[in-house]
Amino acid sequence: MKRLSLSTCFFLICLLVRAQQPDYPSHLNPVTATRWLVISDSPVCCIDSINTSRGGTIRDIATVRDRVFTTSWPRFYDQLINSPRPYVFWLQAGLRNEGDSTLDLSLACGNLDFVDVWLLPERTHAAQPNGPREPALRSPMSPQYVSDGALRTTPARDSYLQRQSHTVPLKLPAHTSARLLIRVRQLTDDYRFDGFAISDAASIAAGFVRNLPEDNSNLVIQMLFQGFLLCQLLYVLVQWFIVRRPEYWYYFLYMFLIAGYFLSKQEPLFGVRLFFTRWPLLRIYLGKTLLILPYYVYFRFVRSYLDFPRDYPRLNYWFIRLEYFLLAYAVLDFVYMLLTFNRGVQTLVYTIVFSFIFLISIGFTIYLARFRQPLVYFIVSGSL
Repeated sequence: MKRLSLSTCFFLICLLVRAQQPDYPSHLNPVTATRWLVISDSPVCCIDSINTSRGGTIRDIATVRDRVFTTSWPRFYDQLINSPRPYVFWLQAGLRNEGDSTLDLSLACGNLDFVDVWLLPERTHAAQPNGPREPALRSPMSPQYVSDGALRTTPARDSYLQRQSHTVPLKLPAHTSARLLIRVRQLTDDYRFDGFAISDAASIAAGFVRNLPEDNSNLVIQMLFQGFLLCQLLYVLVQWFIVRRPEYWYYFLYMFLIAGYFLSKQEPLFGVRLFFTRWPLLRIYLGKTLLILPYYVYFRFVRSYLDFPRDYPRLNYWFIRLEYFLLAYAVLDFVYMLLTFNRGVQTLVYTIVFSFIFLISIGFTIYLARFRQPLVYFIVSGSL
């Protein structure tokens, strides 16, 4: 009986340990409708602690040219998910096109910040039955380099499907072997990564059609939201031209900043290059600034709408100082991100500051509600 109990406990412990082991995605998953693409050399990984530039250069290849890639895929994946900022991540694999035509390939990398991809030709040697090999034959392909990532503009060679699927374009000529080299820098905490995948044109088109219903529903919702904001912006702007009161201008500016913030998050869905897709780094530099400035403008709108200098002079005194604080904080936040690019510290400070602002706003609301004025109730209900 005792032996049976020990065996049962051991079995349960094994099941628990197995359940706690993470399920890692494939490092380089070939998703192709053709059998001609072959991964000739298994993918190998390397983590470099040298803090190099954000973008890739030929000098970056020199740092790993003679290095043996010994990092395991689970460690590579865990480090990229949990603490990627101090490191440069490398992955290389061998590819071969065994078909008679050039393969148009697309490399999926998630939505990582900075991704540099090289496709380097492998030199081949003429076979000699007796004697040494002849010098290396010239490869039919030229080296290819593509810079991509969520914080870069899309490559000029991207097709519409590649832009919508956020993949890197590559070409592999017929009967050619090449070495795929991927370099990753991840500096922000807003990303998704499920391993790399390489696809041909037919597979990209099939995946696009498969995801079309879900993508279209998200697109329709975002376009409706932006349309409502645009209609309200135009209405308030027309009111300002007619009435010429400053609160209409403040409310227009408040709605404009709100629309800009949501556009910075959802613009890639629209499939056109408007503003933040042309300069993607602005999404990071202005990420919190576009959340801080609406509070500053809205406080000025409330002061003007309720005529604080006349009816609430004591509250007007503190509102002005709070507005100056928010404006200074917005400028300092922008400068800090411009210099450090550290989203972790920025998010922590933002959470603390706006928890404090929220508590102060509740105090102001309670103070105003004591006057039992209809305009105060209107403002409070509109703010909620």
